[in-house]
Amino acid sequence: MSERPLVRPDEDGVVDISYSGLGEIAEAYRLPCGTDAAFSNPFLEFQATNCRISRIQNLDRCTSLRRLVLRQNLITELRGLGTLSELEEIDLYLNHIREISGLEHKPKLKRLDLSFNRIHSMAGLERFHLPALEELYLVQNRIKEIAGLQAHNLPQLRLLELGSNRIRTLGDNLFEVGGSLEELWLGRNKIVQLPSLHCFRRLKRLSLQSNRLLALGSALEYCRDSLEELYLSHNGISALNGTEMLRNLKLLDLGCNRIARLDDLLDDLQNLEELWLNDNKIDSIEQLRHLSAHAKLRTLYLEGNPLAERLQTQHGNKWYRALVLRVLPMLTQLDAEPIDEETHALADSEHCECLWNREG
Repeated sequence: MSERPLVRPDEDGVVDISYSGLGEIAEAYRLPCGTDAAFSNPFLEFQATNCRISRIQNLDRCTSLRRLVLRQNLITELRGLGTLSELEEIDLYLNHIREISGLEHKPKLKRLDLSFNRIHSMAGLERFHLPALEELYLVQNRIKEIAGLQAHNLPQLRLLELGSNRIRTLGDNLFEVGGSLEELWLGRNKIVQLPSLHCFRRLKRLSLQSNRLLALGSALEYCRDSLEELYLSHNGISALNGTEMLRNLKLLDLGCNRIARLDDLLDDLQNLEELWLNDNKIDSIEQLRHLSAHAKLRTLYLEGNPLAERLQTQHGNKWYRALVLRVLPMLTQLDAEPIDEETHALADSEHCECLWNREG
């Protein structure tokens, strides 16, 4: 029987057999592990995307590995990584994993992606000390409850992505890591109410898109100095109350809600650069005047509102854009298109002034 061929790392230390059809790890080939002297470059990264791999095996001697990418396979258990203490990233996106396990002895792990698997519970995390972990992705699993987060086990956790699960409440466990989180992504869940994020003083990005929120209340009061991006599209929010204290906010996404008035978008939001209000209930150009004090505002999404639809129907798209620019001359983008010189010229024209007087 002939000896299995050796797969050699490239000059960056990467072995990539993705889409090769080679099957299970190191059965039809050899990896440059341990004391193997047949290669000159260190073996730092192994990529095997879409190879129909069903289990993690034959990596025990690959102790120099820093990055392991086994996306789009058939792996059911997180095993076979016990000796790989140098790993900085594990990416098992789109497999069949059912529980969080096998993460012992990972002092350097910074990024863990278990998105698009079949995980029902996060509780397994509490068994592992991951002192360097900064990013944890658990998108599109079957998680109903936030659990397993311990501040002493995850002291450096900066980003937590739990989008597209079945979470109804944030619960108490999330607050264990609130002090270190800078990004929290909870889109496409079933969250009805947002509690006060009293310990999330470093939070910069918060996504609650496609949930069941009707209002914010004072939930974000303690994030007022840190929050820069807030995503709230596809909820049932009818008023902007709760955003007014966010003095460093740069991007606010409120698309596909029930907002009709902008007078509660207070002048405190002086750093606001992007405002997404598409598909709401704004029906008067007078409401846009409330945005005129926001000197840094550059991007506005207004399409899908009664105002935008009426102006486009009555005057055409170019005059709709010119009228909005006349109210908000600091804009550089309206909806999905940049504002060009022609639109500026139209906004300054006598005809636009006549249209404005009619609307005003």
